[in-house]
Amino acid sequence: MKLPTIFTKTVVPLSHEPGDLETARRQGSNAMARYFLSLRRKAGVSDSMVRKWIILSKRTCVLEQTVTVEIGRSRDSASCRAVVWLDAGKELADSIEGPWSHTPETNAWKTFFHPVIVPQATDLPNTSQTLFKAESFSSRSSKRPNTSSPALIVESASWKAGQNISHLPFKYGAHLNRELASRDVLYALSELLHFVAAAEIQFFNVLQKCIDKELSFVGAPEIGESHSVSLLNLRYIKMQLSSHSQSLAEVANLLRNRTSLDWPRMTKDEDQSLADIAEKTAALQLTDFEYLLQRTLTLAHECEQGMTTLADS
Repeated sequence: MKLPTIFTKTVVPLSHEPGDLETARRQGSNAMARYFLSLRRKAGVSDSMVRKWIILSKRTCVLEQTVTVEIGRSRDSASCRAVVWLDAGKELADSIEGPWSHTPETNAWKTFFHPVIVPQATDLPNTSQTLFKAESFSSRSSKRPNTSSPALIVESASWKAGQNISHLPFKYGAHLNRELASRDVLYALSELLHFVAAAEIQFFNVLQKCIDKELSFVGAPEIGESHSVSLLNLRYIKMQLSSHSQSLAEVANLLRNRTSLDWPRMTKDEDQSLADIAEKTAALQLTDFEYLLQRTLTLAHECEQGMTTLADS
């Protein structure tokens, strides 16, 4: 699963014109090539890593990491193991340098990694043991987090990368029903899936703003010559959506076919109430990921329509 972290350079002023980012993206691609080379040569066991560096504007970039889950039966087939691999190890600022790294001439407070705001599904049974609060942002609601203003940081503060993926191991499962989590693998992974869904919706909200900005220039005669720039930006955004839609489709398909998985799961014969919690949790997660998948298709369609309009202008 992909886990994006939004990165903002507050030192860069806001622009109200199409941003020509082709040079920056080529430089970013070259920087990532050097990063992967350094990673192979110098990386330690605990170093964090980044899979992709996405440039959406001169102010906003996204670093992409992955979460990999492996489920397998034990030798006696009576129990099951779940292994979760994260791209996060030690603080990213102390790992191999990449295009996101802090430069000496830039103050630490001028770069900001946006935290993920995770929902709380209070409509589940036994809500005291579920993950989030009702008033928080949810991918199933119309609420959206306000991530436009970076936190205030003192001038002397050292730069930290604040990668979202690094928060996963801390207190994981603290709000889960432990008995149910020990007997139902998909339920045990529910906090992970909630976290990934929240990170994705935050990423798509940023992409929506980028698309809206590019489409706002359609028909503006004073910047007609910049339509080619907007066309390239929309094509770039559509590529990112295509990449994420594939990952989301895989998760949605797994949740949709959960009853046919050879994973330990709570049955109604064992405990009716716990089985209901597990089933409703999985159903809500499927709703989340189907929504996210549909959101990628909708945004991609907006990109296609915008590209067609710009090409005809």
